[in-house]
Amino acid sequence: MYVKSDVKLEFAEIDSRLIHISERILKNLVYLCPLCKEEVISRKGSQRRHHFSHKPESNCSASEETILHFNAKNYLAYCISSDEMNLDDIIFYIPIDMLDESIQRVLQILGIQYYPLALNKLKSFYYFRRGKAEQRIGNYIADVLVKCKEYRRWDYDEYEYDDELIDRGYFVFEMRVSHEIGEKKERDLLDSGIPFIEAIPEQTERGYMFRVTSMSLLGMLKGIEEQLIHMLSKHFEEELIQVGKNMFNSTVEKELRKSAIERAIENVDDLNLRDYISAEQFASINSITAQAYKSEVHQTASLQSMRYKTSNEGNNYISINEQFNWVRSENILFDLVKKIEKQGYKVELLIGGYSNSSKGKVVGFKFYLPDRYLYGEQLKRIMKAGLMDLLNNVDEEQVV
Repeated sequence: MYVKSDVKLEFAEIDSRLIHISERILKNLVYLCPLCKEEVISRKGSQRRHHFSHKPESNCSASEETILHFNAKNYLAYCISSDEMNLDDIIFYIPIDMLDESIQRVLQILGIQYYPLALNKLKSFYYFRRGKAEQRIGNYIADVLVKCKEYRRWDYDEYEYDDELIDRGYFVFEMRVSHEIGEKKERDLLDSGIPFIEAIPEQTERGYMFRVTSMSLLGMLKGIEEQLIHMLSKHFEEELIQVGKNMFNSTVEKELRKSAIERAIENVDDLNLRDYISAEQFASINSITAQAYKSEVHQTASLQSMRYKTSNEGNNYISINEQFNWVRSENILFDLVKKIEKQGYKVELLIGGYSNSSKGKVVGFKFYLPDRYLYGEQLKRIMKAGLMDLLNNVDEEQVV
């Protein structure tokens, strides 16, 4: 692809006729901008692309998009009608997804994203004779309307012959700059049988390039695909052989992988996940620590007993393992509830009081902690679902 350059005005108007910058420019004549009708001057230096330029005090309000659209359609019409322009340099890049699916995959593997179609090939196939911009055809105005006529010479003998121009209809070019061709216009062209190309133009230092967005090349597209197949078989023989090997190896590899995944799915139910997790790991992933704020832990011990007791002074307290007392019990409860709720476990409040209380208070909590058996079964379901995803994705993987 070429590098994009700033859009320059390539045409000027004189005596209601368009002049391209490549033509001879006479100093004693006044050239006008075709868009705003102000005077323009030619710029034909050695450093930049030749173009027409407005004078510094110009009030021309034409946008770059307007100028690009005007340039592109008139440039195409000018080149088609000229006998001096090299039409092999004017390229229409066709995305490979517009070609037959049978060769798209191979082209993608080879890194080919566009098929370059030269304007000269179009001219030869459709017998282009003259192109004009902004011409009416049917119910709308075509950006470029090309008359197609085949020139034939009939020889009767060595000295007598007749020349004949056979009418081959029309060809339409549409320049997509700010608006696409539109479904109705495209459908009308398809129904009429008129071949057409819609393309996004880009002005470059070497001329123009066109990226095709829609087309109907009656009869020619099949020939393009046949040429591509011939070109690929000739120039990419070794690469295509390797592609074939890769595709075969990939098919074998896919079948082996699918078989292995299917066996794994069958064996998931027989797994005892507990056998693969140490007691320490299991305790760690199924535990929540609650601790009084800013307290220090010196050791741990198993809970053996917890019960209410009454001191010699008549105060009730909770004895733990018959030798320990709570430290800031409300603080520990606060930490426990917050951590369980934060980790996504459901916590319900138990609201009530005693028989003589008049105002509801929180008298307890209900914690929905995981069932160990159901936890293991859920893990198995997750493993099966993951393996099924792997199995389904095997056939969708790209061949490398």
